[in-house]
Amino acid sequence: LKKSSFLIAGRATYLDLFTLKKKQAVNRQQNGYNTYNNFGFFDLNARFNHEFDPKNKLFLQIYYGDDHQKNIDQNILTGYQSNSFADLSQTNQTLKNLSVCMRYSNVRSDKLFAHYNISFNRYENNIKNLAQHYQYRDSLFRGNVVDEQYLKSQTQNYRLFSGENLAGRAEWVYAHNPHHQFRAGCEGIFHTLRPGDFTLAQQERADDGAVLFEANLVFGNPVSQHFETAAYLEDEISVLGKRLTLHPGVRLNHFSSSNQTTFDPRFAAEYRLPHGGQIAGAIGISTQFLHTLNGDANRIDKSIWVGSNKNFPAQKARIVTVGYSKNLLPLQSSCSIELFYRKMNGLTKFNPDDPKAYADWQSKIIGAGTGISYGADFLWSTTVKHFSATAAYSLSWNDRKFPLLNNGVTFPAKYDRRHDLK
Repeated sequence: LKKSSFLIAGRATYLDLFTLKKKQAVNRQQNGYNTYNNFGFFDLNARFNHEFDPKNKLFLQIYYGDDHQKNIDQNILTGYQSNSFADLSQTNQTLKNLSVCMRYSNVRSDKLFAHYNISFNRYENNIKNLAQHYQYRDSLFRGNVVDEQYLKSQTQNYRLFSGENLAGRAEWVYAHNPHHQFRAGCEGIFHTLRPGDFTLAQQERADDGAVLFEANLVFGNPVSQHFETAAYLEDEISVLGKRLTLHPGVRLNHFSSSNQTTFDPRFAAEYRLPHGGQIAGAIGISTQFLHTLNGDANRIDKSIWVGSNKNFPAQKARIVTVGYSKNLLPLQSSCSIELFYRKMNGLTKFNPDDPKAYADWQSKIIGAGTGISYGADFLWSTTVKHFSATAAYSLSWNDRKFPLLNNGVTFPAKYDRRHDLK
């Protein structure tokens, strides 16, 4: 019997309702200093499931999100000692994300299962900045100084960062018996990255409106394409009456641009204690072939991705975790604690001094960085009838070290969150 289901959902912010007063003051261009700041988003989710028969199922999921931020600063003064002026500054930023994923599941036999995935992802980041200066030298002036004929100078720049990837993945699960199963798979990802297109325009005018200076600059980075492939194998073994579960595994990666191949082993274990307790631990190595160009001064994460190369090889992390969790019955509560340690190398840092820095990012990026992240996470939750509560606390350190920064001395990363209580 064929079965199908469809789900669609959307949401949006209503922050605009709380900033209407400030927005109206800016739109009226009132005398004095006025500012308007607004952030909002909307997103759409759609999912379609179809069951051809009990052994064959198809899943399709689509996501689209649009985040936007707008900042306006106005400083207007008219009718003051023959010097009426207006300084206006405006920044608009939009972040758009599109994700489409299709998965097909097939039951080959009572012991063999197969999953096939195809996905497409695209992100786009637009940033627009506009700064204008208006001036009118007349003591009797009582009009609107924010008028094109009174414009004396303006600077406008536009930045666009975008990228997309097309990925395919196949995975097979073989259940040898209730205590032992194998998982194997392979995947390929084709990355298309656009690290930035830029437009910079400047203009200065005389009192009579004549253009004294004008410059337009257009520059950008070439589009880069990278192919990333991987194959992995994982074994799941249950022993001691299923009290102890072991997860040995390995992953082989290759990146076309740097022609780099990495071997990432990993191992995890879980042991179920009597009376609802459990101890779990994991150790492994993970590799990331993409670098992100984000400096500490960036207002919003720009998601500017570039591929690793011979000068800036892949980033590698060695991770160790161990934790304990327990269900507190009959209180319908649970608590857990996890300790983690992560050592990283191949890190990069990018500190742009102006928008044009992105056009020559390879000379602005600093590599050969190392990092250490460690700490503890605590979680407690409870449910009593129709009431539920959750509390989480993290105590962690996240440090970085670069030979060419801070005289080679270790410093806290911008991701350092010493105390985080929720």
